[in-house]
Amino acid sequence: MSKEQANSLVHTTFPIYNGLHSKRLLMIKQSRLGEFSDIKTLEQLKPFIALQKQSWSDYYVLKNNGLTVNGDLSYESMLKALDEGLGDYFPRSVTAIRAEIQKSPQYNFVVEPHIMLQYDNFYYVYVNEKNKAIIDLLQLGLTKLAQKGELDALYTHFYHDVEDGLGLSQRTVFKLKH
Repeated sequence: MSKEQANSLVHTTFPIYNGLHSKRLLMIKQSRLGEFSDIKTLEQLKPFIALQKQSWSDYYVLKNNGLTVNGDLSYESMLKALDEGLGDYFPRSVTAIRAEIQKSPQYNFVVEPHIMLQYDNFYYVYVNEKNKAIIDLLQLGLTKLAQKGELDALYTHFYHDVEDGLGLSQRTVFKLKH
């Protein structure tokens, strides 16, 4: 959002998804799993071509961290480029990557099993500063839920399969600067 928009908005202090949206996994062709298995550092990943729309904020994060990025393609064209080897990987949110792979069964894509990109990318509930009372009420409710442990319980209920099923705690994490 623009600086002017940001200056007119207020938000809760509890991030939606508990920060999970800050984590990106690599969608790759299954036949290329071996090429990624030896990558242990961000430097080793830099020659590989990431696919990311230039209009998405992730594009600039990847570029600013020295990664090679093609940002000129539509979403469908990125999938075709990945399939044809014109790109090496497509970083996707941990909350979406499995569903995206399932939606494109014509491609033989998988989640790369060892690497995770991570950078600050939190989602909050925003309202216009003129409606600050709404945020105050939401903040009060979220604070009460957090104090009782119910906020963590809700997160675990809806997202434990993402954390456990994708082995996030066992991955090599490349922390990117925003």
